[in-house]
Amino acid sequence: MNNNQAGRLLSLLCGINWTRQKAVVLNIPRTRDVGFALATIFNFPREEDSTRVTLDWVLKCLKSYQNCNDDVWGTAFLETVVFNVLNIGDKVECTDEVRDYLCRLGSQETLFVSLLELLPDPYSLVGKELRDVWKLVDDSNGTCRTALVPQLDPQAFQLRSTDNQFLAFALPSRIKAKAKAAFLSSPVAGLRVTIKDNIHLKGIKTSVGNPAFFDTYTVRQESAEFIQKLLDGGVSVVGKSKMNSGTMESSRRWL
Repeated sequence: MNNNQAGRLLSLLCGINWTRQKAVVLNIPRTRDVGFALATIFNFPREEDSTRVTLDWVLKCLKSYQNCNDDVWGTAFLETVVFNVLNIGDKVECTDEVRDYLCRLGSQETLFVSLLELLPDPYSLVGKELRDVWKLVDDSNGTCRTALVPQLDPQAFQLRSTDNQFLAFALPSRIKAKAKAAFLSSPVAGLRVTIKDNIHLKGIKTSVGNPAFFDTYTVRQESAEFIQKLLDGGVSVVGKSKMNSGTMESSRRWL
């Protein structure tokens, strides 16, 4: 198995971010001795007066996840349920009704944490580390010259398509973006876009469809202003698309 196959296997079957992104560490004891599990985060809100997680509240959370039209999260991520208590110091417990319901959906572990920076989303739980999960989609039409890690400071994503002919897109869940939208008041949060390769993106080289231009200039130190506004508004840039003229397949090597 080569590195490309191993990366795809880890990303698809395990949900591990194979590019070694920064993880959120849960400083709490695990109730299961497993190295890897899928996980879902539910944020127990500050305005919630009760210190008991009720079935009605859990059903409300699940419905909100489903209403996001997310194509990453699924009930398999309920294997580990993490309740993030936003009122630091509160002791919150699940009712037996909630535990029974989650168990019927396949949940094998319930954890409680208090991390203000943790947003609701599907994750992978590796030991005590929470890592983002991405859905891999083949660029089957060969539209992009560069696929990107979907984060505020994008970086090249090198995984190839299943037939090894094109690139693969890493698509983030929309659930976290929708949660951010509530704070950002952004109507575009959760959108996934590609941009043409004549637009600058921080940390990525621009080719303008010309191999000489690509070889001459280094990675960009900042993004185009309107691209930065999109990133700040919760948009994920997942790739830089090829251009119709002066393509990289051209043999011309001058500017």
